Amino acid sequence: MKYILNFSNVNCKNCYKCIRGCPVKAIKMEDNKSCFVEELCIGCGNCFKVCPQHSKKMTSYLGQVKEYIRLGYKVVASVAPSSVADLENINYKKFVGALKKIGFYKVEETIVGAKAITEEYEKYIKNNKQNIYISSCCPTINYLITKYHEDIIKYLMPVDSPMIAHGKYLKKIYGEDIKVVFIGPCISKKYESLNDSGGIIDKVISIQECIDSINDMDINDIEEREFDNKPLGDVTLFPVEEGMNFNMGEINKVKVSGMDNVKDLINSIENNELNNMFIEINACSGSCVGGVGFKNDKGIYYRKNRVKQYTGQRSLDQKYLNNIREVFKGLSLKKEFKSYGIKFDIPSEYEIREILASIGKKTVKDELNCGACGYDTCRDKAIAVYRKLAQRHMCMGYMKDRVEAVSNVIFEATPNYIVIVGYDFKIIDINNAMASVIKKKREELIGEYIGDYIDIKYFIDVLYSKEDIISKKLKWKEYDKDTQSSIILLKEHSALLGIYIDTTKEENQRKTIRKVKLNTINTAQNVINKQMRVAQEIASLLGETTAETKVILTQLKELAMKGEEED
Repeated sequence: MKYILNFSNVNCKNCYKCIRGCPVKAIKMEDNKSCFVEELCIGCGNCFKVCPQHSKKMTSYLGQVKEYIRLGYKVVASVAPSSVADLENINYKKFVGALKKIGFYKVEETIVGAKAITEEYEKYIKNNKQNIYISSCCPTINYLITKYHEDIIKYLMPVDSPMIAHGKYLKKIYGEDIKVVFIGPCISKKYESLNDSGGIIDKVISIQECIDSINDMDINDIEEREFDNKPLGDVTLFPVEEGMNFNMGEINKVKVSGMDNVKDLINSIENNELNNMFIEINACSGSCVGGVGFKNDKGIYYRKNRVKQYTGQRSLDQKYLNNIREVFKGLSLKKEFKSYGIKFDIPSEYEIREILASIGKKTVKDELNCGACGYDTCRDKAIAVYRKLAQRHMCMGYMKDRVEAVSNVIFEATPNYIVIVGYDFKIIDINNAMASVIKKKREELIGEYIGDYIDIKYFIDVLYSKEDIISKKLKWKEYDKDTQSSIILLKEHSALLGIYIDTTKEENQRKTIRKVKLNTINTAQNVINKQMRVAQEIASLLGETTAETKVILTQLKELAMKGEEED
């Protein structure tokens, strides 16, 4: 099976929303990123719709369609009647004119095929008696049944979808060499064109892609044009619930849309709870007007009303209807549905319990079935783990318990003093290390006013300045302790966190070292002073001795000189 959705995973944040939104859990996690399991996918596009990070991308064939036109092919558009619900700034005539301006050779409504298949349904029911008949217009429903509910394949109407029926009609009247392009809001039509159209439908583009291209044009330069087919009355209501109208005789008709309702219906069929019934069934809520490929984000009822208003303008052209019936006489609209044969390994009860126990689900009471992992129950998630579609750590409750357990170990094992107080300065939590300093039990301190035990000046400063205090020296005079303190504002929890590192020992060591240093300096100063005095005394003595020596030498010199004169 070929696929048109892909996961970029650039912004995948392990939210598991795509898994929760996938009706068949065709998504698995690898390296904490989501990815397709292609053989399990039914092409509903719900993952594309629900992804909050928009990491799911839809393959666009708009460029290839424009290339067909550039190369000179006759490109014919088959426009789903639901498309009119997406036209906000232009009417349907401008829309047709825009497609012609882009280069489409012909622009027809898919209702031509819808009318043909409803008449085929009528014939089939008349000629084939069975208990239940299921419409086969929705590709997603067809994939759901052929992949996961092979026992009820026999109830699917063996008739082509309106898109393929119209494609066959277009190639019959315009030539086999034309390119047929379906335009509508349905992602699963892209899957159907690739896997089940037999080359009848060359490309499918969403109405969203189409309108994006039209928005690049100057609306004033677009000529109003009519569809190349004639109107066929209320068959235009085909994309809304109960839009499929034909003579079913005495058979009861049930309309079902939306995957939750569809799954409930299928359970009823498999449990033989239904009888003598034709079921008009669609994957999207509200039928095709709930498709995921619309440009605008208007609600289903808004779109339904737009289609109804448009239908009111489209009266039946009986002559044209007779003409298309003649064309369809030479075409086969039969379709054979076969099982895809998807089989799953079934884990034993022991293997399921082992997986559950490994994520903290040791008893049934531990199974919260919260759905946060994307699976409806813990047991479903365990089976997905066994099948390698899920990972054990995807359990939010289990991971929360692990984180809290580690946090509690750190909270209690750390020698630092930790306290959390509310904006009223009452203790929300306090660790045993700090409680032991206060000399009270932790349980007794919860709810107490922290100001009764320590100075709250810095708590007040942080609360009103909104600026944290980091690593500030603080003396706890009450307990004769020195601390390095940090006060942090926890806005999300309306609380203040106090963390105190006991630096009393280090401060005492610093004081002792400082005292030793001061003593050493004082001793050295005394020694220097003594040395200075000795030096001064020595200098004084040396000075006296030198003076006496000079006197003696002078006297000796004088005596010597006097002796020479006498001689």
